[in-house]
Amino acid sequence: MKTLVALAIAVGAAAAPLTRAQLESFTYDLGASSSVEGGKVPIADGKWVDPQGGSTFSLHPLHAIGDLDGDANADAIAILVEATGGTGSFHYLFALMNRDGAAIQLQFSPVTVTVR
Repeated sequence: MKTLVALAIAVGAAAAPLTRAQLESFTYDLGASSSVEGGKVPIADGKWVDPQGGSTFSLHPLHAIGDLDGDANADAIAILVEATGGTGSFHYLFALMNRDGAAIQLQFSPVTVTVR
């Protein structure tokens, strides 16, 4: 007598990819050492002005959507630009992971200082 063994593997559906709209309405964390009190930058419609420090933050038009961690969900890379009102601007690079369709900040890194 032969025995038939069936193995069922549950394959979860990939989450919806992160979108530019999500990047434009996200609270980015610059860390405690940033010029922003509390380090949080709550971008809305792609921009935010720090009421205490005067810096203006905007989401750079260049971004990337794709799977960064091999889980089959489309994550994102975003660049946040800080204009301090002086002669330069600061660029911060963020990796945002897709967790069930929601963006979760993994890490950020200062990229460049641009002199105008």
